[in-house]
Amino acid sequence: MIRVTSLLCAGVVILATSFACAPAQTPPPPPPMAAACNVNTFLGKVRLLSVPFAPAPGAAAPNGTPLPTNSPYSQGLIDAFNTASGAFQQQLCKLDQVYINQSICSDPDKCPVPGDSWGWSQSKPTIGKGRILALSAGLWSYATHQTPYADYETDLMQSVMPLSGANYSGANVEGFPLVVLSALAHEMGHILWYEVVTPYPGATRTYADPKSFCNDAFFQTSWSLVTAPPQWRVLLTPAQRYRFWGRTNWPNMHKLVPHVRDIDNPGTSIRAQLIYGLFAASQPWPSAFGAVAPDEDFVETYRFKILTSELNTPVTSVTITIPIPPNGPAQANVAADYTKGLKPDLGTKVKCVPDFF
Repeated sequence: MIRVTSLLCAGVVILATSFACAPAQTPPPPPPMAAACNVNTFLGKVRLLSVPFAPAPGAAAPNGTPLPTNSPYSQGLIDAFNTASGAFQQQLCKLDQVYINQSICSDPDKCPVPGDSWGWSQSKPTIGKGRILALSAGLWSYATHQTPYADYETDLMQSVMPLSGANYSGANVEGFPLVVLSALAHEMGHILWYEVVTPYPGATRTYADPKSFCNDAFFQTSWSLVTAPPQWRVLLTPAQRYRFWGRTNWPNMHKLVPHVRDIDNPGTSIRAQLIYGLFAASQPWPSAFGAVAPDEDFVETYRFKILTSELNTPVTSVTITIPIPPNGPAQANVAADYTKGLKPDLGTKVKCVPDFF
């Protein structure tokens, strides 16, 4: 900080003084007032996307169609916005474009569950600061579920580590707005990754030194090697992991067991135990989804931080049940353990991830 001393000119006249007080400078104009942030501001950024579109370097944001007043998606978005804290509402208003993606994904391996959601940080912004995301229209199918949030978390886990009978249940807060807000936070996390970990302009998408982010406090307890993701990351389902890397050359190795490589190995007889091990208090993972790659770890930690601290009623407990033969179901609760201070490594990572853009 540079401390500047302001010298006020006092008029002291001694005969014909040769010193004069310089005229006061015109103060700079006040900074422009920030645009109002309310639910209508947010809804004004939402457009319908009915044709397939995949973000790519240099591509412009598609036009889409303005969200109709009577859109079936409106109430879910309104309720999600109102579920968020005032601080997180400000972040939603900082998004430049939000699409409801109505196009049908042609390759299920490349689509999140359900449908096709994505987050895009434009290297050469074509709208605002280039913070753009899409939510799959398929998310609205959860609106009819009895426990939409728990079912959504179950489907996310099953998308990357399928296991019959594994599920989330008993969340302290439930409802479809939480599904929409959770999906928004995940895709916003992808945008934040490229602003914080591999920032623009001039992002190389490589790591000269992984310790440059948060002095390695985020990665040091989680990953043996940190590699930058490709410019467009597809969902890392088991099929994609096998296709990209092969079962003996999976690069994203954990510092501690269990490893994703071992979970993917069909020869193991303890796969359920390995998945359950990801949720132990000693583990740094916010979710199974966050354990598959460093960038997804960052994104899911951001989502976890929002869900546990930036809601009007934060998520403090949700039970994860993993059936482990022959002993039957075993249960874990990452949110409750974190809230009680029983997950210090995850707590360190949460502090590393910035709350906001």
